[in-house]
Amino acid sequence: MADYSADTGKHTTLVAGVVDTVSFQANGSGLRVRNRGATGDIYFTFDGTTPASGADDTYFCGPGEDVSVSGTFSKPVLKLISSGTPAYSVELY
Repeated sequence: MADYSADTGKHTTLVAGVVDTVSFQANGSGLRVRNRGATGDIYFTFDGTTPASGADDTYFCGPGEDVSVSGTFSKPVLKLISSGTPAYSVELY
């Protein structure tokens, strides 16, 4: 498991089958997950639960896609997983 801390953005690469945790230190009105890989689906949560690849109650971001979630976020904790090794960017705005 890789743990990161960021104010508003983190850019890195997933390891297959390993959960990455990004703890934001700021507040925002939206989250964006961008799958920068050409292969490898990303599944993620932002409520502190641990995601599993292909599991129910997770958000999905396919290769080359980005997913935005609007709301009020107070130092959210984003968790991501993939069965592949896609590069990704996550942003709090």
